[in-house]
Amino acid sequence: MPLEFTCPYCQARTVVDEEYLGLSGPCFQCGKTIAVPLKPTESAVLDARRRDRERRMWRVSLLLILAGLVAGGGVLMLAGTLLQPIADAARDWTHRQACDANLRRIAAALRSYHDRHGRFPPAFLPGSDKKPAHSWRVLILPELGEGSLFSQYKFDEPWDGPNNSLLALRMPAVYGCPADPNFTTRTDTSYLAIVGPLTAFNSSKGRSLESFGDAPETTLLVVESHASGVSWLDPRDLPASALAKGINGVGKFCFRSEHIGGAHAVTADGKVHFLKDTTPTEQLEAMATVDGGDRVELVLGR
Repeated sequence: MPLEFTCPYCQARTVVDEEYLGLSGPCFQCGKTIAVPLKPTESAVLDARRRDRERRMWRVSLLLILAGLVAGGGVLMLAGTLLQPIADAARDWTHRQACDANLRRIAAALRSYHDRHGRFPPAFLPGSDKKPAHSWRVLILPELGEGSLFSQYKFDEPWDGPNNSLLALRMPAVYGCPADPNFTTRTDTSYLAIVGPLTAFNSSKGRSLESFGDAPETTLLVVESHASGVSWLDPRDLPASALAKGINGVGKFCFRSEHIGGAHAVTADGKVHFLKDTTPTEQLEAMATVDGGDRVELVLGR
């Protein structure tokens, strides 16, 4: 049962699954190391139960509405037509909440990696042939609490080598949005880094925040890219040039989601934003650079 936890430093509130009770990690808001209590507080349990009751009541209300339409002479087809927008909106809200939580964990892991190494991870590590061999998604596994999976990955072979390819089906759930059509395969990631010469992921060594000329809060690191067909192990990400398609534009390999009205993105300050799909492409392209000197105003969705 997911439980609410409050950071003791910045009072930011987030929802954590029971499997993370007792673990430590950086706060998604302030970045300070926090420990999730091994046992949930009584108030957290009560809050969780309250949310469960609200969800059950919402489902019962829908059933009562449907029953009333049928009893009053309405037909099932009409009831389905009337209720479908409500069901779609509820499903989208649930998926957006899960997606937002995933990206908050990824953002915290990236900041934790930066704190430990003095820079963000590179987009990839090259192999002996100088070609991309290992993804940043593998490099931050320890920061995501996936130390065991990380220890089984072999850096002396490429990501699709004999040993590493066996790990493809063990993609951590944090790398997949439940709204992504490819999420059912549990191999393809829903999240890609923005890569290219002027981006935060333009170096084989990784960039430090101190090297940014632009504001971290408007510099893109990671965005949604649903149905991209990229394995979570594949050191392949989204080129900044793809932002010219806009958000939720035509084509699979772009900044897109299955959410209504926009898509999520992580900025270099560790925040997660839901950007409207009406965001001008020139704004997105400006957000991709770390030292373009561009002034950017975020177009946020609800």
